[in-house]
Amino acid sequence: TCALPIFFFDDLERLIDYVPIGPRFSNAVLQTLLVLLKKVPPDEGRRLMVVGTTSSPHLLEDLGLVQAFGVAQTVPLLEEPRDVCEVLRVAAHMNKDDARRIAKAIQNKPIGIKQLLMVAEMAKQGTKGGNDGVDVNIFMECLHTVGY
Repeated sequence: TCALPIFFFDDLERLIDYVPIGPRFSNAVLQTLLVLLKKVPPDEGRRLMVVGTTSSPHLLEDLGLVQAFGVAQTVPLLEEPRDVCEVLRVAAHMNKDDARRIAKAIQNKPIGIKQLLMVAEMAKQGTKGGNDGVDVNIFMECLHTVGY
């Protein structure tokens, strides 16, 4: 079995220098991406997976970028405390009690998985002792720092 090469483009709107005031973006970068994404592989047996993320799917639809991908998947914001808890436990490797405390503290405001994991990583970096754990108080400070 041949390994499947993967290209991952995170925050496509940032990659094309999108500015919501205007709106403005780099047409040269957009056109280059479109050409590369629509290009037929040179060898028939070759495969390539390209993953792109955005927090502005409507923008990418308007620019014709969504059509360059074979599948579009929407990932909803986490609204339920149990979902926040599960993401923190599984992806951020937090213990169940700490994850529950954080989920309860932020239960009335939906949050994206990416933002939640970014805050967990920030809190992990700010936790003293160099262990893999995350201090709940530092997590909440980091969450506040990112405007949540």
